[in-house]
Amino acid sequence: MGFTIFFIIKSEAATFTTITQGDFDNGSYNNTYYNSTHNFTQINITSFYSGNYTSKIFNAGSTSQWNNISWIQGAPYQVELPSNGQTENVFGWANMTGNVGLWHLNDGSGASSFLDSSGNNKNGSCSGTCPAWTSSGKFNGAYTFTNNQHRIGTGITTQLNDFAVEIWFKDDGIASAYERLADKSYTACFWFGRNNANANSWGGGVMEASDPYGVFVTLTDGQWHQIISMRNGTTHTVVGDGGSVISSNTVSANACDTTELAIGAWGTGVTTQSFGGTIDEVAIYNRSLTLQEIKDHYKRGALRLNLTVRSC
Repeated sequence: MGFTIFFIIKSEAATFTTITQGDFDNGSYNNTYYNSTHNFTQINITSFYSGNYTSKIFNAGSTSQWNNISWIQGAPYQVELPSNGQTENVFGWANMTGNVGLWHLNDGSGASSFLDSSGNNKNGSCSGTCPAWTSSGKFNGAYTFTNNQHRIGTGITTQLNDFAVEIWFKDDGIASAYERLADKSYTACFWFGRNNANANSWGGGVMEASDPYGVFVTLTDGQWHQIISMRNGTTHTVVGDGGSVISSNTVSANACDTTELAIGAWGTGVTTQSFGGTIDEVAIYNRSLTLQEIKDHYKRGALRLNLTVRSC
């Protein structure tokens, strides 16, 4: 996973920049390197999720007032997906073409309606007891679901062909059988959640009515994860954490039926096999996503850019 960073530092009478590879090479890399293909500094690709880059010392030559430090980053880190079908056009940003539902889940405590930010007016609603809001979401707020109690219906009954469903979640660490992150009928469209009662195993299926009901990836329980389930023709793919784990199989290409899409429980309206844990940032598209898009979406939540200035 990468980050882009260029420095521009201004003192009273001079400007110092770190832009080219030569500029960056005057500093020191720790689990980072200069990507000469795309011309930025990034975290090492393999096995590292954090790293540091320390620039050279900028010497003003005399006692000076440092007025400004600015930088350019390669993605909107810790930022939700864009609303209203927007297509961002900067490197590493999001294309929301085909987005038919987007729930940031920032609706606050006591909410029984959940804003659809896709622009398609598919606001969610809860049946029975509503999930509890928490300020400790992946992006701003989120909702905590209790197994076999909570469900958000979306009103989306579209007969999808190709599709992608994207969710950030953190389960409660209690492995309950087939707890749903999202569902639109496992026999007539798709389901998405835990692999039976198996710990650390998440995924789902498309129109698969017999065991094992789909394909799954390994994601450690009790931690925040991005997971995506998508169909492209007859290929169903589950992608975890930006592509760090991927599993796929061959499925039917038939259009989905009109069962409602539900978050956290069955699409058919019941709360059995519902999710236990916290869900944030749910999106559904009427197309599949590319692996690069998935990785870019993951960076929004997984990466954080921290800048520190020291004097010497």
